[in-house]
Amino acid sequence: MTRWKKINLFFISVLVGCLFFSIVPSVQGFMTFDHEFKIHFNVLIDKVHAPHWTISYSYGDDCPPEMRNNDKAITAAVTKALQTWLQPLRDYSNKPIVNDFRYQKFAAEPFRADSDLWIIFYCVLQNSNAHVDANSPGISLRQGTKVVWRFMASLVHETGHVFGLADTYIPWVDRGKPGISKGGLANTKGTQPAAVMSLHMPILPINVDAHDPVDLNALPPLLGADDINGIIWLYKHVHEQLPLEDCFFPEYALEETPLGCVPKYPLIFEIKQGDEYWSLEVIKDDPNLDINAQDKDGMTALHYAVLQGFEELIAKLLDHPDIKSFLSDKQGRTALSLAQERGFDKIIALLLSHPLTLAVDAKGKLTTTWGELKNGD
Repeated sequence: MTRWKKINLFFISVLVGCLFFSIVPSVQGFMTFDHEFKIHFNVLIDKVHAPHWTISYSYGDDCPPEMRNNDKAITAAVTKALQTWLQPLRDYSNKPIVNDFRYQKFAAEPFRADSDLWIIFYCVLQNSNAHVDANSPGISLRQGTKVVWRFMASLVHETGHVFGLADTYIPWVDRGKPGISKGGLANTKGTQPAAVMSLHMPILPINVDAHDPVDLNALPPLLGADDINGIIWLYKHVHEQLPLEDCFFPEYALEETPLGCVPKYPLIFEIKQGDEYWSLEVIKDDPNLDINAQDKDGMTALHYAVLQGFEELIAKLLDHPDIKSFLSDKQGRTALSLAQERGFDKIIALLLSHPLTLAVDAKGKLTTTWGELKNGD
């Protein structure tokens, strides 16, 4: 198994953890159009214009004494996680966004009703989870008390939940049966535009392990484009009365069942985010996917895979029985011409190995008998 696959599987394990220690059903209810959400439950998105937040924290009773004294590093990590989700709102809104976080430590479990956010740091490594109720949102982080890469990935993910975001790219199971694909990764959930909840974290630097300490001042971007869209959509819904039925972002379309916003071109969407693993998952999870879908620029998934240099994905696309490797975008560029422009020799060879890549005339009409039979002509 290649190194990048191992690292991606680590972050996937954080995501899948929410299957077992999920946020309470109330949040899932909101994300499937509970119009009374704000009346019954508290989430951080409601309070982003407040002058300050009070954050209560404590260590779990499973922590030995020597693991209960990392307050400075832990509170800095929480601030970083909060700022990660608040920054897109600062970029979007011209209103003041909370920037004052006041921490109070408790010897035992925090008094939840007196906080904007409460967090308990447990030391036994298990799946973390977020809580939303009528008092205040909270996080049970089960990643120890050292700020390592695994700790930070889980903290940012659960922080997204307490802002009010739901998981969307999780293989949810309904009554013991796998859900039906909705044009993306298997069975998306959530009203907001699809967000993998910060699991598009970058590949770890060379010689860095998931248990290595994190330099909070040198972290690369932690959110993908869909995460940023998700938090902005949620802000617009809560603070600008954007209807739940409005996806706002033009690259998303509204599903009928369940109601929710999904990318119009899910495979293209994932490839453009720069993650080959998730792109391969889209192909695997959705047998009805339009493999030749062209966006507003006429670009296909194959075009974008070439631009990203994703050799494994290109090979998978070329193996698809319906692939049309000869399609041109609105500028007349084919996947092959893009590869030639960039000097991607291995990709050029891959594309030329496919019978249809050169099997067209100047007007784009198939000219080979094999090609005509392939397309039912």
